[in-house]
Amino acid sequence: MKRLAAAVLLEIVTMASPLHATVYKLYYLGGQSNMDGFGSVSELPAELKTAPAGVMI
Repeated sequence: MKRLAAAVLLEIVTMASPLHATVYKLYYLGGQSNMDGFGSVSELPAELKTAPAGVMI
């Protein structure tokens, strides 16, 4: 019952407060549980050393 009351209260507070931004940028980082990693650009083949057009890394 407490969870239901908390959920209803959260919904009321969320709906009552206006959101300030009109555009939101969402970055979804999905992958395997071991997606944390690192590498060196010097190890990449030549075609992978630059970012594709329109992509900011």
